[in-house]
Amino acid sequence: MSWKIADVIDFEWLLAEDGKLDQEALRSRDRAISPQLVRADRSQRARDRKEVFRAWLEARRSEISETLPGEYFLTAWQLLVVLSALVGAGLGMSVAAALLLAYTGAEPVNVGWFFACTVGIQWLILLTSLLIWLLRRTTHLFEDFRPLRNLLGGLLWSLSAALQQLPGEQRQRARAQLMGIRRKGEVFQLLVWPLLMITQIFGVFFNLGVLIALLLPLGRDVAFGWQSTLKTSPETVYQLVSSLATPWSFLPQPHPTREDVLQSRFSYSEGIHALSLPAMTSWWPFLLYATIFYGLLVRICLLLWCAVSLRAALRAFSFNHAGHNALFRRLSGPVIQGHLETPKLEVPESFPSVDHKTSGSCLALIANELMIPESEVELGLGTLGWQLSRPILPLRIDDPSGNAAALDRIGREAPSLTGIAVLVGVRRTPIRAIALMLQRITQAAGASIEVLVLLVHAGAGDVSPQDTEKLSTWRNFLAIHDLHVGLERWPR
Repeated sequence: MSWKIADVIDFEWLLAEDGKLDQEALRSRDRAISPQLVRADRSQRARDRKEVFRAWLEARRSEISETLPGEYFLTAWQLLVVLSALVGAGLGMSVAAALLLAYTGAEPVNVGWFFACTVGIQWLILLTSLLIWLLRRTTHLFEDFRPLRNLLGGLLWSLSAALQQLPGEQRQRARAQLMGIRRKGEVFQLLVWPLLMITQIFGVFFNLGVLIALLLPLGRDVAFGWQSTLKTSPETVYQLVSSLATPWSFLPQPHPTREDVLQSRFSYSEGIHALSLPAMTSWWPFLLYATIFYGLLVRICLLLWCAVSLRAALRAFSFNHAGHNALFRRLSGPVIQGHLETPKLEVPESFPSVDHKTSGSCLALIANELMIPESEVELGLGTLGWQLSRPILPLRIDDPSGNAAALDRIGREAPSLTGIAVLVGVRRTPIRAIALMLQRITQAAGASIEVLVLLVHAGAGDVSPQDTEKLSTWRNFLAIHDLHVGLERWPR
């Protein structure tokens, strides 16, 4: 099944809700979902990451009785489509019939003014948009002109300023949620296409309204003519009209003849009685064809282009953020199950697939306060699907100006690495220096390598409530500083 925007919205919302749950509970729940990821023919498990996530999404939807945000979005989008269609058709009919085609018998309908207000304005908007796009791509003149992004940034900034009145813990939690919204840039880029589709639907129905208004005069007498304050000759007007009529030149009566153009020029000094009736009616097919070819068909083509671009954007959606990687590990990571009543290990019948983005060689950086044997590090990374790249490097996690050896090695081995694991004690308080150090690590690794912070709790027993609270603090800390790294507990 192909992904739709409502699916992506529900998927991201469910992932955000999972961030509020305990990690062990998430593992247990996703291990229960994992057997459902078998394909319908049950010959092999789903191997594609998007296929795995889509099966997980359907399983999660079946467990939730409440309405998800994707359905709200779909309902709102359908409502906007209907409203844009009604408003566009109504506006097109009212503008064309009540204003442009108003005929009292004393003065003919101005062909040039009708063409400019219906087709001309649409093309002016399209050409202006094309010019801005070309200038952004070639000269970077409008590179910072991002009205939607700037509006969102201003809104988030104003909300962040208002948060200063909240207590410290609530303020940090709210700031983390706001930064989480800001980091959903890829989702917001998908929403651009439905908005563009709504504008094109408005344009399609606007032109349909104009066409309906043009068909209404068939039952009454409406005269068309042209006039100009400039010294424009009828021959010039004829050449212009015949050039504009090139796309529909194969249709009957594509444009007025030279004689019709000459005999339909209106001037107030001579009045309408000096004009030829056949010449004035010859403009009606031209206006009808122009609205169809330069208005309606252009809008339909743009609407189809937006729909195709939306499908392409959905196909190109990466699904490789930190939360996506953590979910994929929970669903398809290596799991060995043992039973208390028998000493032997039971191997599952079908093994989960191995994804190249979540398995492979991993570099381990361990904070100085931790003392973990290399064998334990190798075993822990193995549960994540990663192979340890020796040797393990010590890390002064709160020294962003140091750790030159670790950063140099990351730069050298980056092409062969799948991930970088940073082991930190869960009791350590996250400070800005740690954020700067993690930022330097992600910069040295590059965008294609996953950086994962593993919080190591004290002792081998159960996780204490203090450790759970620290995990939440670390999650808010990473979100506030806009660090594109994952966060999990050290597997024990």
